[in-house]
Amino acid sequence: MPEVHPDRSGYWNNISQCCGNCGVAEFFLALHAAHGDPERLAFARRVMDDALGRATVDGDGLKWTQAENRVSPLDVVAQTGLMQGAAGVGLALLHLDGAIRGRAPLVALPDAISYA
Repeated sequence: MPEVHPDRSGYWNNISQCCGNCGVAEFFLALHAAHGDPERLAFARRVMDDALGRATVDGDGLKWTQAENRVSPLDVVAQTGLMQGAAGVGLALLHLDGAIRGRAPLVALPDAISYA
C-alpha cells in the first residue's frame, strides 16, 4: 500500500481524511509523533506522494476526483471538505511538512496530538 495495489483493491479510489490516503497518512504521522520512528514518517510521506500523484491540475491548484463510498464507486466527484476533499488533503500535507521539518503543525484540530 499504496504501490502494492495498482488496481486499488484494498486501497480504493478515495484520498480523504475519513477513509483514504490522508487518513492513513495522519495515522502514521501520529505514530511517528508518539514513538519517533522514522519508518512511520517515511510511510506517511509515501502515502501522500501517492495522493499528490492522483491529483488533477485545475487552474492554479489541484483537485482530487474520488468516490465517497464503496456502494457507488463510479460516482466520483471533487470535493472541498475536511473529511472528504481538498481541505483534508491540505491539512494532511501541512502535518506531513511539519513532521518532516520537526515543527508543530501550523493547523491543529482540538483532538490532535502534537507532531513535534
